[in-house]
Amino acid sequence: MLLHLLPDDKFITTFCRMATEVALANVHQLFVVRDAKPYKYLPEDAPYLINAPFDSPEFTELTGKMGKGDRIIIHFLHPAAIAWLENFETEASIEWVFWSGDFYTWAYYNFQEYDALTDAYLKAWYNSPLSRFKALHWYRKYKRSQKEKADEREFNKKRDKAISKISVFHHYVREEYDLVCKMIPLKARFNHFCYTQDMSFDDIYTQSQKLESNNSPLNVDETNLMVGHSGYAYVNHLDSIDFLKDKLSPNVNVVVPLSYGDKAYIDHVTEVSGGAFGTRFVPITKYMSFEEYLIVLKSCDALFLSLNTAKAMGNLHTLLLLGKRIFIKREMLAYAYFERIGIKVNTHEEFSEELLRQPEKEDVVQNNIDIILDIHSLAKHYKYTNNLVNLS
Repeated sequence: MLLHLLPDDKFITTFCRMATEVALANVHQLFVVRDAKPYKYLPEDAPYLINAPFDSPEFTELTGKMGKGDRIIIHFLHPAAIAWLENFETEASIEWVFWSGDFYTWAYYNFQEYDALTDAYLKAWYNSPLSRFKALHWYRKYKRSQKEKADEREFNKKRDKAISKISVFHHYVREEYDLVCKMIPLKARFNHFCYTQDMSFDDIYTQSQKLESNNSPLNVDETNLMVGHSGYAYVNHLDSIDFLKDKLSPNVNVVVPLSYGDKAYIDHVTEVSGGAFGTRFVPITKYMSFEEYLIVLKSCDALFLSLNTAKAMGNLHTLLLLGKRIFIKREMLAYAYFERIGIKVNTHEEFSEELLRQPEKEDVVQNNIDIILDIHSLAKHYKYTNNLVNLS
């Protein structure tokens, strides 16, 4: 039997459908949602979903029946999953579908997500009412007592005990797997797997060719540089702004997506960006449909991103499909990943307004598109899902 332990997340519905469609007749799968109802993303009455939160008798009964030859796949390894796994004894194979958030936010507290200016801002403003960051970032990184540090050491012991039980690591960025193995005592083998979005990259590419830029809220007759992809501090907006403020002329618009995230942080980014770029600063604060957002992406000439992890991969792939330039840190895991698979991107060190205005060579654009559509085609995602379900 194959037991999927699932969070209530937007990727999960598509995954469950694909996993059901590719399963062989002799593979019995159960899809267990660990979050209580009502769900935010998942359909509440889907017949393939079993609702069994961690502390429920149903969860204990389901997992307790798993034994030799069975598999338990954990999607999203947050602290509740770590606490359960630490004390869970079974002969079943325990496997981890990797999400960046469950590792850098939860399982490994000391990863340097923040660049210098963002880090200084977080330290100075730890009393600000940012709910998510106070819980997940500021409080644990900047306001720790000795007891809390001792608690962290205790958590690390529990984490390491739980992690030692994992036999397979499902992910598609091998560079991230290598890093995780260096940071924690993970001995699991690597298996190539990644989720697909509600709209596959094949469909995104096809739809993008039909979209008219004259429907864009941006001025398509001017140069538009997108900075960041959301209103969270790990995007390091403040450091991006500082890097760019003296490198751009008044003829370049700085487009910053801020439609979701932490309000106090978004307000600060808005204030700093307005001061640095004046009327050239174009905040995207309205929630958009995917088609509307795709038009915005198509209206931009490039993306400048200051992430230290391999997050925002959907945005990066989408912009590459649109033939846009991407400027990321050489240290970002995505850079090594793209380099290995043959995709051309630019680094921060290479950034200049001249290069920003210069379209990428057609053969480079087409090569990037071909690689993405090969690795992330809908057909390949069915193959990855089939491999995960029927892994031997």
